[in-house]
Parts: sequence; C-alpha cells; structure tokens
Amino acid sequence: FIVMPCDQPFLTPALLQQLVTVQQETGKGIVATRFADQVHMPALFTRPYAEPLSMLTDDRAPKWVIIKHKTDLAEVGFEPAAIDLDFWSQVEEMNK
Repeated sequence: FIVMPCDQPFLTPALLQQLVTVQQETGKGIVATRFADQVHMPALFTRPYAEPLSMLTDDRAPKWVIIKHKTDLAEVGFEPAAIDLDFWSQVEEMNK
C-alpha cells in the first residue's frame, strides 16, 4: 500500500507507478521518495509493515517506520515532491 500526503501538488501517477516498479524489481519492503537529501512520503509499504504503521501514535509519522527499517528500503528520487502546501497562503502564491 502507498502512504501519500495530500499537500504535495506535484506528485504524479508516474511516480506512484515507479514506487511499485522499484518494489517489484528490488523486493524491498519499503520504497520511499527521496528529495531534499532525505527520504519522505509518498512511500510504498508491503504487508509486513501494516502492523508497525497501525501502531504509530500522534508523535510518530510513517517516516519513523522507514528510518527504523533502513535495511529494507529502496528509494526513488523525485525533487518536485519537495513542494508542499501547508497553508492557504502557499496555495495562493502557487496560483499566481
């Protein structure tokens, strides 16, 4: 399954397909998007990670699971994902 934020306007279906393809090619249990020199969402997690993800509390994000399981991680670079819109003013600025 893919965990994906809804505030990154430049995510594409092609990126999501690439996450799936990389998982199939590498057999890794997690495939995360790399931008700004770090791994981030969106990320694909295979079934064994459903339980660790479901156990996350408010102070832990899915990235915590990625960091804890780095040996089972593949990455897909996608710098446009660095743009996220957390505030209405950012949306307005992007629409100018």
